[in-house]
Amino acid sequence: MAENKRYYWLQLKENFFKQPRIKKLRRMAGGDTYTIIYLKMQLLSLQNGGKLVYEGIEDDFVNELALNIDEKEEDIQMTVMYLTQQGLLIEGKDDEFSLPETINAIGSETASTIRSRKSRTSKSLQCNTNATLLQHDATKCNGDIDIEIDIHKDINNTSVRAKTSDTTQESPIITLTLNDKSEYGVDRIQVHEWQELYPAVDVVQELRKMKGWLNANPQKRKTRRGISRFINGWLSREQDKGHQYVSKPKTLPEWYENQDYVETGISCMVDDDKIRSMMEKLKGEQQ
Repeated sequence: MAENKRYYWLQLKENFFKQPRIKKLRRMAGGDTYTIIYLKMQLLSLQNGGKLVYEGIEDDFVNELALNIDEKEEDIQMTVMYLTQQGLLIEGKDDEFSLPETINAIGSETASTIRSRKSRTSKSLQCNTNATLLQHDATKCNGDIDIEIDIHKDINNTSVRAKTSDTTQESPIITLTLNDKSEYGVDRIQVHEWQELYPAVDVVQELRKMKGWLNANPQKRKTRRGISRFINGWLSREQDKGHQYVSKPKTLPEWYENQDYVETGISCMVDDDKIRSMMEKLKGEQQ
């Protein structure tokens, strides 16, 4: 069954462009561009409840925002400065930036609800008689009933998906600490996918480095929503360095394993001539 996708939209106030802070922004040199950037920032924040999160992909929030919305860094710098000054952008904890005017202007709807609403629109609803209005509790409009059914379906479907993912997820091979001190588990399948995407990178070793970096920089730990972007950004930068990753042999050479004397517990590789010399010395001592 296809996932019941949720759609988001931004509900602008009728007087948006008449607000003093927006009028002042537009009157600045380059103000029209800054206004567009502000609107893009609001749209980018919709799925995160009116908040923008700095994921650490770029050196700072402004550069990362420029990457995400395809605008010039200097224009974004001016926009961020103005919005911060006017209280339209507030920096919070854990690299989060909230847009107060956006939080209450977010609308959303699931795909099934949209289909039901379109279906109801195409039918003639029988909810406009005086008798129906007088019996409000006993006879709800069909539209209201359908909406309530859709809401319950959304809740149940979300619960089922959550339970399914919890029971099918395999044990992680490494965990990364998040900003709320919970752990994000990385499993074997994820590592395999990243290794295919970044063949020049030793993915497991880089994940160990990430874990150490996050432990040493708790103030820069990522949210559960942003940790995947952080990992991909880290691996992408390592891939761009051009190093060639070659897996190291994990076993001793065949000629050594066939010797009468085999020392266990050795996982490192030794030069062949040195090993032969050691073997000859040991045999001489035994004689």
